[in-house]
Amino acid sequence: MVIQKITTGIGSMYANCGLWMEDIIKDKSNPVHFYGIVHAESACNYLNGGQTDKSAAIMESYDQGYSWLLPSSLEGQAIKSPSGPQIGMPTGEGDCTVVTDTDYHYMYCLRQADWKFIVARAPNGNPRPVTGLSITTDPGAKQD
Repeated sequence: MVIQKITTGIGSMYANCGLWMEDIIKDKSNPVHFYGIVHAESACNYLNGGQTDKSAAIMESYDQGYSWLLPSSLEGQAIKSPSGPQIGMPTGEGDCTVVTDTDYHYMYCLRQADWKFIVARAPNGNPRPVTGLSITTDPGAKQD
């Protein structure tokens, strides 16, 4: 197996500066299907005040992680800031850590606007946003 280093953006509107894997989640119903939680950045000009817009996205592998697919449209983004990029400063929500219990995957991500953490939750085994990802800025808040 050859691993190719990505040195430029990948052509995705939300990851045109690059992306990297933060965690891997196995699909409970299919042993060869994996989800990858990735940190994505766009609108980068690091020399201008660290300008970048961070988000988290979901990649998928159907061959136990040998290859990965990243949706090129915004449907792949799991966590994103509603404000969008700002000139001369880092923005967005990213740098996530994933914690899993018996029922849910919890993503703890840094919000650049105020340097606080947000929490996102998805059903265990399927972290896609369309399956009920809910986001709260209060980690102690009760979620339905």
